[in-house]
Amino acid sequence: MSGPMSWKPWTPQEARMAGQTELVAGRSTDPKLRAARAEKNAFRRSRRRRKRAGVFISIAETTAAPGGITPGVSKQEEAMDMSKFVGVPFMKGTDVTPLDVHYPGIITRVTREKVGQDKVEESVLYFTDKDGMECRITLNETNIHNLIRDFGKESDAWPGQLIDYWAEKMGYQGKPGIRVAKRGSRSQANPAADLNEDVPF
Repeated sequence: MSGPMSWKPWTPQEARMAGQTELVAGRSTDPKLRAARAEKNAFRRSRRRRKRAGVFISIAETTAAPGGITPGVSKQEEAMDMSKFVGVPFMKGTDVTPLDVHYPGIITRVTREKVGQDKVEESVLYFTDKDGMECRITLNETNIHNLIRDFGKESDAWPGQLIDYWAEKMGYQGKPGIRVAKRGSRSQANPAADLNEDVPF
């Protein structure tokens, strides 16, 4: 029985003969691959120089490097705002305290969406709250009445309008719900509509 076979790398001539044009003496012969490798190496050298100089490298610059994120990137450099991957939250009556205190908001859009566990289609109002964060509520009859009274029946005219929003007790159980109306105006409560105000969000 012959002994174990020894392995040695191909010579450039053997590599060419075998059709392995991508590897010749450990280097690519493909101009595009060589250019990409040179670009990546240049990026790494620049990054090391800047890091030694104490210059912060943003995640945008890092991910833009050829081949994606360069190994060795710190946790600080990889940090990103994850809120953009989360849908706009529904505002609940318990989110606005104290009760009956009005806060300023701005309508951004009105849509029809399937909401709740039963996926019932409802009218949904999007608006920015006092902190500038976008939120949404399902519109019950009272809120729709207020908005039609204040801004007209065409919902296309509502975006950009200034509103007040607040929480007040409604429904036979007295649970807090969200009211909206034109800024500075008063809501005209509809007790019958309040019975269906509670939405499981």
